[in-house]
Amino acid sequence: MQVRRRTRMVLVTAAGVGMAVWTAVGLGPDRLSTMALAQSVLRELSQGHLTGVHTGPPARIDITLIQPGDILLCHNPGGAYGFWTHAVLCVSRDEVIDADDFARGTIRQPVRHYQAYDEVLLLRPTVPLAMRQNAARAAERALHTPYDPLGSLFDHRSVYCSKLIWQAYADAGVVLCPAAGWVLPDQLAASPRLRRVADWKAQTVARQVPSAEVGARPGNSDHAAGEERLRRGECASVVC
Repeated sequence: MQVRRRTRMVLVTAAGVGMAVWTAVGLGPDRLSTMALAQSVLRELSQGHLTGVHTGPPARIDITLIQPGDILLCHNPGGAYGFWTHAVLCVSRDEVIDADDFARGTIRQPVRHYQAYDEVLLLRPTVPLAMRQNAARAAERALHTPYDPLGSLFDHRSVYCSKLIWQAYADAGVVLCPAAGWVLPDQLAASPRLRRVADWKAQTVARQVPSAEVGARPGNSDHAAGEERLRRGECASVVC
């Protein structure tokens, strides 16, 4: 019990420091929105589930669809700041860079780690592969950077999940969404610079993403292979 209490105190203190920095430099949204977000984040931090609580079977992620520079958005119910409660940047088919750990900072994680979400969305920036690879390398350079869930978007001394992705692409010359004091996974999901590749859900029902929705051009062998995976029930949706 004492260890749990101390852990919660560290989480709230760290988030409070980030909030103070953000407010001091004047980079956040309006004060009421900032305080509402801070209260939500701190409430979930104190309960130990900032990114929600997994309620269903694992989301079955097809790693063969993943390319360097792709983005995984993750959803679990009960998260602190939107539908998409976490975001990571892929550096290979089976590995990502993740920033959501107070103790270890920014770390590598296997893609299979994110099966413990109710839904996982695979996004791909509509830029050349070389730029996506540059963003992946920028994320790798951020390894071990301290984690602060309320740090300013323009402060490179700390990162959080979606801030890491935004900064990595900014370093590669790509602005994924308008710069502000804070960038949320939901803002990445709404970015016109990103197209949906696959949407894996814990449910067993398969749904193909309409090609008009993502700008895909079906008909190549990769897309045919994706449709075959859909027929076998191996993923929830796919556009190749």
